[in-house]
Amino acid sequence: MFLKRVNTCPHHYTKIKVPYAEKAKLEGRKIYHLNIGQPDIETPSIMMDAIHNIGLKVVEYSHSAGIESLPQKN
Repeated sequence: MFLKRVNTCPHHYTKIKVPYAEKAKLEGRKIYHLNIGQPDIETPSIMMDAIHNIGLKVVEYSHSAGIESLPQKN
């Protein structure tokens, strides 16, 4: 049952667009990937300084539903 549901789920739009982006790259066009994953732009130095000075060993992602302590807009 679960596998059937997984196989019928639509692909995320970013995965659908990947072949178009790859083709454009082969044609010499500059592509800026805005999907989840490794950024392809340089992180501003002010952010890097803050990260280096935060004292954490791991900077975790927040929960995908958001941070509960922040006000929710209804």
